[in-house]
Amino acid sequence: MGWSNNNSAHVTTWGSLYILEESKKIFDSSESVPMKDLRFFVPGSSTDARRIRAKSLALQLHNLFTIAFGAELESGVTQKQAVNGLVAVMMVGDKKLLDLADVSDESYQFKPVDLGQ
Repeated sequence: MGWSNNNSAHVTTWGSLYILEESKKIFDSSESVPMKDLRFFVPGSSTDARRIRAKSLALQLHNLFTIAFGAELESGVTQKQAVNGLVAVMMVGDKKLLDLADVSDESYQFKPVDLGQ
């Protein structure tokens, strides 16, 4: 699926990362941002250290999605499954923000968001 400001999962994932200061790129320039360019992905850190930071970020995303933006988990998806899905993408440096947003879309039902562009 292509990057779209009409896709609430894309907008909410990007906006959450922007709020958390993981990336300061505008929406239109964010589709191909690799995980290794996000702030949590510290070059040279161990896999264990990166996994701890990724899990912390995934939990923050979960809380923003559900508390701040009113998203709900998809039927049959647990919080643990959703968070682990986010972590799995974040652990691969070459995965893109689009990949993370698409995994978010698989786990959460997002409310409509409009960037007004």
